[in-house]
Amino acid sequence: MKLNIIKLFMLLLIMSVTAAARDQIVYITRTGEKYHLEHCSSLRRSKIKITLSEAIKKGYEPCKICKP
Repeated sequence: MKLNIIKLFMLLLIMSVTAAARDQIVYITRTGEKYHLEHCSSLRRSKIKITLSEAIKKGYEPCKICKP
């Protein structure tokens, strides 16, 4: 019984961390195909704030430089 409670707690903890990660703010550009962290050197003029989950839904991929 105690083991089941621990497993349930761990599952809830993992789910909440995953939900928070999806709400993380990342940045895209007007013409690019990648999402970035705020201070990425790939972001020049265009810098559009978006949630990670929305960027993924729209087909953006993570930047290989800043690795968000």
